[in-house]
Amino acid sequence: MHIILCIKTFREVSINSTSRGERGYPGANRRSHSVSSIGGWVGSCANPQRSPSAKVVWGFVRGLTRDRGTLVCTGPASIIDGQHRIEGIKRFLDEYSTEVRIPFCAIHNLDENEEIETFLIVNTTAKPIQKSHVHYLERDRDPISWVATQLATDPRSPFYGITAITGVRQWRRGLPVTLQNLVKMVTVLYRKVDAKKVPKEAMLEIALTYFSEIKNTFPEAWEDVKHHGMMQIAVLNALAMVAAQMIDTSQGEAATDLYALKQSVANMKGFDWSRERFKGISGPKGSETIQVELLTHMAKQSARRGTE
Repeated sequence: MHIILCIKTFREVSINSTSRGERGYPGANRRSHSVSSIGGWVGSCANPQRSPSAKVVWGFVRGLTRDRGTLVCTGPASIIDGQHRIEGIKRFLDEYSTEVRIPFCAIHNLDENEEIETFLIVNTTAKPIQKSHVHYLERDRDPISWVATQLATDPRSPFYGITAITGVRQWRRGLPVTLQNLVKMVTVLYRKVDAKKVPKEAMLEIALTYFSEIKNTFPEAWEDVKHHGMMQIAVLNALAMVAAQMIDTSQGEAATDLYALKQSVANMKGFDWSRERFKGISGPKGSETIQVELLTHMAKQSARRGTE
C-alpha cells in the first residue's frame, strides 16, 4: 500500500514569535550543515525516517485488486520531528530531479497541543535502545554478535539463563551479565583472530568449551555472584585475554586449541575469585592486571605439576 502526504510549509519566524515558531514548535530548520548532510545521505540510503502528524481525512484510491490501493493524506501534515531530514530530502530532490522512497511514521488526528506534547516526548524523554538490543538485532550480520547471542541463548552455554538479552544487568533477578558484556568479551577472545576467516561456529565452540570448563572447575565462584567476582566484566575480559593468547598460537588447529584451553583452566585452580579481591578493579587496565595475576598463578601451577 502506498501512502502519499502533502506536507505543509514551516511557519515563518516573526519578531513576536519564538525561534521555534509561533508557539515554539515547529520552526524552520536553520542548520545548514545538518541539512546538507541529510541531503547527501538520502542519495546513498534513502531511509531517513520522520514523524508527521496528519490531522486530516485519509482518502483511499482502490487499485487493480480489492486489497491494493493508495492511501492519500488529503490535507497538510505537521512535522513533529526531523525538520532537517525534510529540508535535506528537499535539497536532494531539487538538485537531482529524481524520486526516492522514504519511510515515515504518521500520527493521526493530533491537535496543536498534542503535537507539542508529542514533540517534547520525542526530544526530551526518548532514549536510544540498549547496545545489547542492537547486537541482538545485528546477530545475523555480525559474527561477534552472533557468537555472543548464542552464548546467551544456547542451553549448552554457561551464560544461558544469566544474561540480560536486551537490557541492563539485573543482579537480583539472577542476570549479572548483559549481551553487550558478552560482545565485549568475545571481541577480546578473538582480538588476534580474523573473524571473517574463522567460521563463527568454530568461534562459538571455542568459547563454549573454555567458559564451560571454567564453570565446571569453579562452580561456586561462577554461581555465587554475591561473594565472588567472576561475573565482573573486568574478570570475564581477563579470562578472555588468557584464552586469546593460546588461540593466536594455533588458530588453524581448533582441536588443539580446545585441549590447550582445558589445560589452562586446570592451571587456574587455587586462584582467589573472592569479590573483595577485585574491589575497585575495572576497565581495560583492570582486566590487564587480573590477566597478569592469572598468568603468574597458572605458570606456578604448571611448574608445580611438572615437578610432581
